[in-house]
Amino acid sequence: MKRFVLIYIIVQCAIASFGQHINTPDNFPDPNFRAFVEEYMGVEPGGEFTAEQAGEKTGRLDCSFRNIKLLDGIQFFTGITELNCSFNNLTSLDVS
Repeated sequence: MKRFVLIYIIVQCAIASFGQHINTPDNFPDPNFRAFVEEYMGVEPGGEFTAEQAGEKTGRLDCSFRNIKLLDGIQFFTGITELNCSFNNLTSLDVS
């Protein structure tokens, strides 16, 4: 019985974390990229969206000319097929 309860708790925690809102400075530390993402997701500044919703976005993500320094948080957009981040102030880009 203890094993069942432990498995149940683990599953519930995983479900809860998957549905949590990710629009936070921890996930998107660059304020310019965060502002772009909010626009891209169609939410008000500081609005909420989940990793699942971000992953459902497909096609092109064009954040060029936004004075972005960090693309931290881009990993949530697993469905995009094209990324244009030209004319920003990026020092590195991890696309793994």
